[in-house]
Formats: sequence, C-alpha cells, structure tokens
Amino acid sequence: MLAGLTRTLLAELPGVRVLDQGADLCGIITAHHPSWDQQNLMEFLRARNINARITPLYVARIDFPRKGIDWALRISPHYYNTE
Repeated sequence: MLAGLTRTLLAELPGVRVLDQGADLCGIITAHHPSWDQQNLMEFLRARNINARITPLYVARIDFPRKGIDWALRISPHYYNTE
C-alpha cells in the first residue's frame, strides 16, 4: 500500500517520472526528475527523516540508458513506515 501511495504522490509532482514498470510492482520505487541535484535532493529528504538512496548508473547499465537517465532516486517503504 505504501509503495503504491508513494508512486502516486511522486507521479503528481511536475516533471517527475516514476520509473517502475510491469504488471506486478514490488515495494521499491524509483523516480527521476531531470533538474534534481542528487546531493541537494538527499539533503532535503534527510532533513525530513525520509530514508532514500541514489541508484547510480553502474547498478542499472541496461535499464537506465533505455529510460534515458543515468541515476534514479530509490525509495523502499517498509512495514514500520506510515503515510
């Protein structure tokens, strides 16, 4: 439920692409915005106690070029998270 909510809310932000594909999506959300600065983004999220990671190109050498990106924000909500 939290992963679905996160995807929906991210997709509502102007310019944000939720990158997840497929009929059965897992609990890991990946998103990208062309103007996001990785360091500033992580500082912004950490200041709000949001745990996330940057997934670099070397982790997805086939997938990211197909999507036209070289990194993505990765969020993985767990049972202890709330809306």
